[in-house]
Amino acid sequence: MEVINWRELDSMDEDVELEILESYCAEAVRLCGEGGLAIEIGSYHGKSTAVIAQFFPHVLSIDLWGDLLDGALYPEKIGLDFPVFEAAMRSVNLVEKVHPTVSTSKVLEALLLKGGKINADFIFVDADHHFEPALLDLQRAAKCLSETGLIAVHDYKRPGFGYPFPNDPGALMYVPYDGWPGVAQAVDAFVAEGEFQIYDHQRGVALLNRQCAGCRL
Repeated sequence: MEVINWRELDSMDEDVELEILESYCAEAVRLCGEGGLAIEIGSYHGKSTAVIAQFFPHVLSIDLWGDLLDGALYPEKIGLDFPVFEAAMRSVNLVEKVHPTVSTSKVLEALLLKGGKINADFIFVDADHHFEPALLDLQRAAKCLSETGLIAVHDYKRPGFGYPFPNDPGALMYVPYDGWPGVAQAVDAFVAEGEFQIYDHQRGVALLNRQCAGCRL
């Protein structure tokens, strides 16, 4: 593992969840071995990218780096946030390791058609949080995953947003609703398709694997 000072970078994610992401990357390396490819669908300013890049020699980073409001894309703003991401990658010396693509997960379909197969050992999904786009992200990710690889999803049934805390099933904290219902619906629908299962779930981060690929954490 290459230690990178990712905590100094900007993010909307809590550091504790990025620590969970870090542990999930380590689990993917344990299951799949070192030297694999990681894909990130939704990178924002690159803090999670830096976490992932500690474990994988190549990280394909996919994001529009633009604005979404209620699922509506503002085409004139696509790519406007990319300089912030690029500067963050330079600041932690990841320019050669991280391969950014200004797109949605749809680009994976084009890569599959061109090259035939992508065998990523780890894929992190944190892009559009509405049901249909989030489900598409997961379905496209599955086509690019190695047999024993793992998919992590951010903002899935976060305790305190209408879901109980593991050590206190009666506690819903302050907010009795799901802040990102589309993500929960998408993950549950994806799992219901039968190929994948919830491998682990901590706070707002879920980890998925193929049902035939080993035991739980």
